[in-house]
Amino acid sequence: MSEQVEIEFKNMLTQSEYKKLLHLFQAKEDDFFYQSNTYFDTPDWQLKIKKAGLRIRLLPEYAELTLKTPLEKDLLETTDTLSLEEGKQLIQQGKIKDSGFVFTKLISLGIDPTKLRLLGSLATTRYEQKTKKGVFVLDHSIYCDQEDYELEFETTHHEEGNKFFQQFLLDQGIPLRPSKHKIARMIEANNQI
Repeated sequence: MSEQVEIEFKNMLTQSEYKKLLHLFQAKEDDFFYQSNTYFDTPDWQLKIKKAGLRIRLLPEYAELTLKTPLEKDLLETTDTLSLEEGKQLIQQGKIKDSGFVFTKLISLGIDPTKLRLLGSLATTRYEQKTKKGVFVLDHSIYCDQEDYELEFETTHHEEGNKFFQQFLLDQGIPLRPSKHKIARMIEANNQI
């Protein structure tokens, strides 16, 4: 289990801005990796009401069950690592693991994990570029017959990171386009609310 504070800043991109940044970072074809996120909530949206998100993420070699909950200006991520096979089985069954830190955290939030339902999935091709100030992430996501492009910047200091990210967008001539979380974009595209 890992529990960590996620400090990140996001901005939606056009396809041409996305390509420009890949060129700026000198991205090569084998630098990208694929991941899919499958999201869950209760029928009465208990997680959404608490501004929380729950997903199973399938990566090339393993899977993760992650619960994101608000923590002041940022998010707290609680994650259980799963085998790739276990992650795929849980998705196929439309449920989460019935033990572990995420399960326990859900109960502490007053959410019955047996009431969770699968909402849908979002597939992402991801590129990451580490810098001294943090990690830039470029995502091309596909969901519900839609696709979008997003820039994320993950850092360890909120104020300093925000200032750096805003300046980076300005330097690259990219307008500020606040980005909703991937789960929110997928739900809206799926017309579930």
